[in-house]
Amino acid sequence: MTYIDLSTPAGAGVRTRNSDDVSDLLAYHADEDGLPITGGKYPGAFVNRFFRLFLKAPSGRREITHAEAASLNLQPGDPVLQIVPTTATFELVNPLDKVVTTGLKYPAAVPRLKNPAKLYASIFVPPSTFAYVAEARKKRVAPEVKVLLFFGTGSELDRHGLRFFTERSPRCVFINVPGVEAGYDWTEGHTWAVGISTKIIADQIDGALGKGVAFIVDRMIAYSTGYQGWSDTIRNGLVDLSRLRGAFMFDCLYPEARVKEAIARLRQVTSDRARIALYAASYAGINKGTATPEKLGVKHTEWIKLVYQPSFQALTHLRVLAAGLHDHTIEWSEINPEDVPSLQSAIATLPARGTVISTPEAFQALHGIGPPKGAVTAEAWFNGNQKLATFFRGKLWKKSGKYPALVQLIWKHQVVGWDGYYSVNPAPDNLAEGSHDFMALEYTWECMNRT
Repeated sequence: MTYIDLSTPAGAGVRTRNSDDVSDLLAYHADEDGLPITGGKYPGAFVNRFFRLFLKAPSGRREITHAEAASLNLQPGDPVLQIVPTTATFELVNPLDKVVTTGLKYPAAVPRLKNPAKLYASIFVPPSTFAYVAEARKKRVAPEVKVLLFFGTGSELDRHGLRFFTERSPRCVFINVPGVEAGYDWTEGHTWAVGISTKIIADQIDGALGKGVAFIVDRMIAYSTGYQGWSDTIRNGLVDLSRLRGAFMFDCLYPEARVKEAIARLRQVTSDRARIALYAASYAGINKGTATPEKLGVKHTEWIKLVYQPSFQALTHLRVLAAGLHDHTIEWSEINPEDVPSLQSAIATLPARGTVISTPEAFQALHGIGPPKGAVTAEAWFNGNQKLATFFRGKLWKKSGKYPALVQLIWKHQVVGWDGYYSVNPAPDNLAEGSHDFMALEYTWECMNRT
């Protein structure tokens, strides 16, 4: 890809942020904002600042900053501007498929489809890691990077704004492994685990950083449908876990044998050195209430409960609504004018992403040190801004005159990349979708390497 063209006029209908449209180019969160887009199809949005920009000229091309591109009034689609992704997408040959890897103790139940879809994973190396490797080579010191394996749907880097967190995690390389949902139109109703191996990781690091860069698998996160790949990569010993420092599950706490066996193997292989934490964020994510610490083989101190908490729901939904308003995916004109001043005041109270922690005790357990200065819990934010937070939560679920409930605007405009389930009939007692879908964009940083 040399550049991405967004210069075509907007078509009829509602502006959305679906994954077929722009998820690989635009910033979903203000902390990833780069070049402002002033015209074309997405005025008011921003090119993600982790994309590199190049100015083409007869004498060659040179890299420019997003600020310089803005000062030159350049826009996506301009012939002289190249927009180059820093996240590499690669075809993933699933090592959990028994046809690919023989002798697996726990092969994935991959159906032999008539037209099997290609699976794609992605690798992101932040500028700070490139700088570390370059400096190590300059000093003739062997560089070693820390790999974060994020088993999810495959879109988390974009939708959840995880490049921002990766940038602040020393020596980090982020690999996003996709999952397979039964509802995908190409699966014929099947779901299966997608894993990754040491060789695949090594090949991708060689391609991104050049040969001679060592790595350790430092963190493993399972999110949503990715729990199967996370569990079976561990159970089959596809990657070296001897130096793993953290293993986490985000709202995919299903009391299945594969999960309990994976956790037991983690404890055995790492001699309990790896921090384990299971985040319960939604009713669906705890298997309709059937999941418990005992069933999954974890301690109660390793079980982080966010589900059913009004403060968690309010913080995450306000964060997403604010993101949509910021980049004009949602317009203020769609909200009751009487509610706008209070809503603006509520948004102004939001703590910065990367400062919200689940609990001080959990942070201490995960890192061996207390939370950084300025860290805050959702509950403390809610209690400290109770009037505004309560106002927002009420408007989230209820129409305001002729104006829709705010949660309907979030899903209608696909602020997080798809349309969810609440666009027609919001149900305040069903917290599943938003609570599940928005937790990773708030709490992933808490699980990442800090040293």
